[in-house]
Amino acid sequence: MESPTRPRSPNQSKPGAEFANASKRPKYGPIIIFLLLAVVIVSSCTRQDTGPIVIGLAAGVNGVTGAQLAADQINAAGGIRGRKLKLDIADNGAATAAETSIQIAIRFLETPQVLAAIGHPNSPATLASSQLYNEGHMVQLVPNATSPLLTNAGPWTFRISISDTLQGRELAEYAVHKMNAHRVAILYVNDDYGKGLKDVFYDKARELGATVVISAPFDTDPSFSAIISYVKQQKPDLLFLALRTAAIEALAHQLDQSDLHPMLLAGDSLNRTELQANPYILKQLDGMRHTIFFSPVQQDPRVKEFVRAYWNRYHQVADDESALNYDAVYLLKRAIEGGGATRQGIRDYLATVGQTSPPFEGVAGKVSFDKGGDCTKPLQLAEVYLGKIIPLDASGDLPK
Repeated sequence: MESPTRPRSPNQSKPGAEFANASKRPKYGPIIIFLLLAVVIVSSCTRQDTGPIVIGLAAGVNGVTGAQLAADQINAAGGIRGRKLKLDIADNGAATAAETSIQIAIRFLETPQVLAAIGHPNSPATLASSQLYNEGHMVQLVPNATSPLLTNAGPWTFRISISDTLQGRELAEYAVHKMNAHRVAILYVNDDYGKGLKDVFYDKARELGATVVISAPFDTDPSFSAIISYVKQQKPDLLFLALRTAAIEALAHQLDQSDLHPMLLAGDSLNRTELQANPYILKQLDGMRHTIFFSPVQQDPRVKEFVRAYWNRYHQVADDESALNYDAVYLLKRAIEGGGATRQGIRDYLATVGQTSPPFEGVAGKVSFDKGGDCTKPLQLAEVYLGKIIPLDASGDLPK
């Protein structure tokens, strides 16, 4: 028996009408999803393009001050293509130790925001980390590590100070041609720095006709005075020192006690601030000439402005380390502007500096990179003179 049909109310729709009407409604759902995705993508790109540019820094105290001054100047002038520059600074103490430099390099490499690294502050720490930077494809811009072992460390390592290979050759030429040295004695610190610089100087000095009467590792122990006595018997006219500051201070005492006073020529590994704090040591070392990587008395307007700005902020005279790290920050700025804010772009641009793009004009000299990542610069020297350390002029003489 069929059910009786009930009359349809006036407000009731016809069967299927709800589906027919639904097909006529605007389809906003997919459009809204697409727009939301577009907003997320654009927002992400905007954050990436406008966020800070980060550079890792593993440096000593004066390296940090020099780099920070450069970063602050860049930011005050509008940053790098409108983006702020930020330094990710490694612990100052750890940055100088070879055994911890690997940990610092790993941290930089594993931080995607870090686009390049400046460091490390000495040759052992730099050598310990260089393989990691090259395997991880991040630029390692080296301010002041001079070991010849860094030459050809890899396509991601670039050095803005001269290597001991170049330094040793130029020091030997200076000793023979400028200081008229004929009989040379060599004392060196028994590590990679000392042996590397000694070997190059030794070979070049002999090639130029000088006689090397002795070449010996220096020991700060008083028993080393026997070697000093032997050196005195050989009557050298020049003593070449591939030593660090503490060893040179100890040697000064022994030279005074033995009444040995040949001409003195030393490499770059000296702390001028420490030496100048000891009048007795300076008296014993009077006339000693040594390598510097930065001269604060140059008349170049850029140098004068840097020295003034550094003094105004830190109330001390800028040194090699501060100037080289200052230059490193500005060189990376140029590389980012020229190659793009990526690790690969920075490396590719640095490889062109002094080749297909102009040399970089820094406060510590002009930088052009060769295929091994090294740069060539003229040798700069200073002399201990009447209790002061005075940078020599371009001819290698005391300024008049």
